[in-house]
Amino acid sequence: MDVVDSGGSHPSARTAPDISRQEVRCAVRFPLALPVVLSSGSAEFSALTQNVSASGVLFSLDAN
Repeated sequence: MDVVDSGGSHPSARTAPDISRQEVRCAVRFPLALPVVLSSGSAEFSALTQNVSASGVLFSLDAN
């Protein structure tokens, strides 16, 4: 999982992934492309899942 810099001054905050660090996952990810609709208040956004695991779903959307 990448660490995102939230603007704080913490010395270990990073803005780019550390290439030497290997990501360890607890759950197997399955490539699965399904259409989804994300709702936020009165707005709706169409998206597409990229992969699914027991601990989450990765999806992408075009935010205009």
